[in-house]
Amino acid sequence: MPEFLERRYSSGVRFYLAAISIVGYVLTKISVTIAAGAIVFEALMGIDFWTGAVIVVLATGVYTVFGGMRAVLISDAFQTFVMVGGSIAVTIMGLQAVGGWNELRAAAPPEFLSLWRATADPEFPWTGILFGAPILAVWYWCTDQYIVQRTLAAKSTGEARRATFFAAGLKLLPLFIFVVPGVIAYVLAQRGELRLDDPDSALATLIGQLLPAGVRGLVVAGLLAALMSSLSSVFNSAATLVTMDVYKRLAPHHSERRLVLVGQAATVLMVLFGIDELSKIMLIWVGTFFQLVLMVADETRRVPYDLLQVSYTLGARRREVIRLVLFRAAMPGIFDALRLCNGWAWTYLVVAELVAANEGLGYRILKFSRFLQTPKSWVYLILLGVIGLLLDLLFRTFNRRVFHWADTRKR
Repeated sequence: MPEFLERRYSSGVRFYLAAISIVGYVLTKISVTIAAGAIVFEALMGIDFWTGAVIVVLATGVYTVFGGMRAVLISDAFQTFVMVGGSIAVTIMGLQAVGGWNELRAAAPPEFLSLWRATADPEFPWTGILFGAPILAVWYWCTDQYIVQRTLAAKSTGEARRATFFAAGLKLLPLFIFVVPGVIAYVLAQRGELRLDDPDSALATLIGQLLPAGVRGLVVAGLLAALMSSLSSVFNSAATLVTMDVYKRLAPHHSERRLVLVGQAATVLMVLFGIDELSKIMLIWVGTFFQLVLMVADETRRVPYDLLQVSYTLGARRREVIRLVLFRAAMPGIFDALRLCNGWAWTYLVVAELVAANEGLGYRILKFSRFLQTPKSWVYLILLGVIGLLLDLLFRTFNRRVFHWADTRKR
């Protein structure tokens, strides 16, 4: 897709989409999939959440690095049937445990089985579902590298079209085999027939308590393999973007072997940055560190050379000149650079909350805007501006008080 946009518009558009996609993969898909795999380990096997997360990441990273796209597609095709079959079995047995569909409708709150809720609903108003969800769906199914790469891997155009329609049919199933089991888990938990410590582990808990031992093992293996397959697909797609749309553009004359090595290295980095909050920290670091290095170097270069020469003339050693002259003379400018980077870091923090968090100001802005609750979005936008202004004033005041001997009036 980035290459298509380059042919249609410009190389800048290609690079922009590739960068946005890579950041989105690290902050959303990788983190969420790792968390889902860890939840399965914790709910069904009693393994600690973080231990399960590390197992998922390492196992997936190994076969993605060495197996490539072929291993990803083969595992995807096989695990689809295991995952769908296991979820159907959980749904059927769950309905039997509840007492049937009519009993489920009577026991569950009405909004649990309603796709069209009032505009005042804080979570899913019908306006957001009608006008917001289709935009996200079109972006994901028509432009995301995760989907486009699989379509382009088909043997022919006709096969790609048939596969697209088949995938669209499968996409209708989650409403019945993922959402309905969640409602079943809620009803059984309310009756005291199911211990549900965390709503996120509803499907895994149902699998552990409703399915027979042999079937349970098969479904658990299929569930874990499906999560790892999804994660490996994200790793592969992100590595392709890094290699073909970033690295190859910067170094176009390298061999195919070098490109393969870069793709494998990119996969390893995705594995490392996909765990917990490290992805968000990485985004803030990448967005501020390199600019800060350049600004610190520039401020250091601006220190008058005469000061250094006088210091050496008076007998100061090199270490003393750096610590007592160069460092102190550059500190006001360095602190101004920190002040600028603080503003950038604040911006990147909000971006991270927009795409990969379930709390924070950025998350709330996105949530309210998605469901067309514009006045609430404006409140949080104004709050963001006020906080940013207060932080800037704090930096300026500190700079003037601590470095009062420097000319900070223009800063």
